[in-house]
Amino acid sequence: MQVTTASKRAVTEESVKKVIEEYESIKEYKFHLKYNFAHARKYFLIYRGKKYPSKAIFARAYGIQFRCLIKYEDNLYGGKDDAAGLLRRLGFCVTGPK
Repeated sequence: MQVTTASKRAVTEESVKKVIEEYESIKEYKFHLKYNFAHARKYFLIYRGKKYPSKAIFARAYGIQFRCLIKYEDNLYGGKDDAAGLLRRLGFCVTGPK
């Protein structure tokens, strides 16, 4: 599946919050195993004082929104111009290089 910029911009704050709830309920290790994402290295979503892997959270939110499973090679990146930037655009705090 090729993920487009337009479809990435359609991800909602609600979808992201659902993923954060899921992440909290199954915990980090199981979340990464289930969705096959590596641990974050540079960019983290900060929500209610906790750190989350921004790319993995965004990818899963996209999957909820479009009923699909995003893979590493599906044109989704974690940087400021992609997942981190899109999360910021939704009003979330994301740490990482500027």
